[in-house]
Amino acid sequence: MLAVVEVELSVVLLVCAGLFLRAFVRLQAVSPGFPPEHLLVVRLSLPVSKDKSPTAIRNFYDGLHGRVAALPGVESAAMVSYLPLSGANNRSEFLIGGRQPATPQDMPAAQNRWVSAGYFHAMGIPLKEGREFTDRDVETARGAAVVDQALARKYWPNESPLGQHIRMDERDFEIVGVAGNVKHNSLNEDPAATLYAPIPQATPTALPFLAGNLSLVMRTAQDPASLADAVRRELRTVDATVPASSVKTMEQFIALTVGPRRFNLRLIAIFAVVALVLAAMGMYAVISFSVSRRVGEIGIRMALGASPGDVLRLIVGQGLRLMLIGIAAGIGAAAAARLLSGLLFETSANDPVTFVSVPVLFAIVGVAASYLPARRALRVDPLIAMRAE
Repeated sequence: MLAVVEVELSVVLLVCAGLFLRAFVRLQAVSPGFPPEHLLVVRLSLPVSKDKSPTAIRNFYDGLHGRVAALPGVESAAMVSYLPLSGANNRSEFLIGGRQPATPQDMPAAQNRWVSAGYFHAMGIPLKEGREFTDRDVETARGAAVVDQALARKYWPNESPLGQHIRMDERDFEIVGVAGNVKHNSLNEDPAATLYAPIPQATPTALPFLAGNLSLVMRTAQDPASLADAVRRELRTVDATVPASSVKTMEQFIALTVGPRRFNLRLIAIFAVVALVLAAMGMYAVISFSVSRRVGEIGIRMALGASPGDVLRLIVGQGLRLMLIGIAAGIGAAAAARLLSGLLFETSANDPVTFVSVPVLFAIVGVAASYLPARRALRVDPLIAMRAE
């Protein structure tokens, strides 16, 4: 009974580990909306004591952007108020030209990202329509905006949003492009509607926010991590008082977003493997004890003509029966894994691959755990066994 219970609990743990593994593999295969390879990201924040005037803020970021973009190995560089997958959001309300909301609650809103010229090119975010921001989108130029596909489908479902006007913070912006959807919170989210606007055209209320919330992104022709020291050096040259709180490759940044899931997977996998080993040891001990108690019986069977194969099937069959009882009980208990469905990404709590592969694995382990005692039983000399009886 102890061996069967060990198998049952091990099956439950291994099924849960298998479900988490399947979900994790599918999560890592999700595209964030851009190619993360060869991207280096730097989180920046101006000190509290720093001059936060619009001119000072723009001068600092323009100077840093120019020096970093000129580094050997940097193909393109840009800035953004919040990085994709950062989990940080800035939601802004806006008015669509020619449409007045019936009530304040009906006011259109979307995630807002302030970005520099060339941001979509540097990130590798595809443009579905129109153009991206250029150096001509300066403070004195006509306001320009780019919306993502989610925002375009939400407010312009049957037409192109290009040429449409929106008003945000008392400034008019014309939609000049439609970008692909990007994951801003996590890989398992549905893309949220997002509105992009150029940093030079940031409204007065947005500039203080940008002073403490801006990140530098660089697409490189080499290993991005190899440029980290050069980027820090350029930052100290522009302003030694501004810390680079985080310099990471985008792949490292994305890995942090799935860190909790990876930890849970490793933890349950360790428990499952330990439980599997204990179940195999328990089955081996039970069968070994059974064989030691049946030495005389085995000797008599062999004396009466039982072949080694018959004895092998007898003992292995006993272990396999115990294993199958434990597997059946474990599979029944593992059906409670549907409680984990909220933690499984695009994976059913009744995933057939997991519920088939785990019993097969345990059946193999059960045969292996019974085979060694059975091999020892075959070495029993029938005469000695009968004399002992």
